[in-house]
Amino acid sequence: MKKLLVILFALLPIMASAVITLGDVTISGNQYQVTVLMKKNKPYYYCIPCPSKEGGTHEIWLKPDKVAKFRTALFEAKAKFKEWKQVAQDNNVGEFEKEMPVKFPNVKYVWGHGDLFFCDAPFKLRYSRSKEGVDFAALAVHVVADTNRFVDENFVFMFYSESEFDSLLEVLSSKNIEKVMLENADYDTSTDKRTVDDNLFH
Repeated sequence: MKKLLVILFALLPIMASAVITLGDVTISGNQYQVTVLMKKNKPYYYCIPCPSKEGGTHEIWLKPDKVAKFRTALFEAKAKFKEWKQVAQDNNVGEFEKEMPVKFPNVKYVWGHGDLFFCDAPFKLRYSRSKEGVDFAALAVHVVADTNRFVDENFVFMFYSESEFDSLLEVLSSKNIEKVMLENADYDTSTDKRTVDDNLFH
């Protein structure tokens, strides 16, 4: 975390005046920490670490006005995953893969070692069932850096259960965001206009 903060403050001084921990999520059986970049005492980006074998910075960043749309897509993805998994189990489906009809909003992808690269694009969602009968949903995208067409990267979130979707949905819920922000003494709730539908989380 210290290394990330040094990079962010060095390269993006106008962006964040503070970094706040929003909560932990479990994806692919591993735990990751979601944070908030603050600017003038208000949330500027919600940062979700993405698993990477290469190390370094590897995150997706959500603007506050994109959180509701992202959660809506996640909720739909969870429902589709549950439905497709049940159908596959009931019909003894073997190895199988298909794109799922869930539309995600554009998010910002951030990656790199020292130098950071950025790209805005939507995720694609695919359902997969292995030969061994393991079901999972892959939220994935291949991106090319805005500033260098020779720099590209893959971002992949693997969800193996509905509870893994739930962990991210809960951390990004308005109730959790408000709770965490209220715990931060510098946060000004009177001017925060976020609208996140908590009915999406069950």
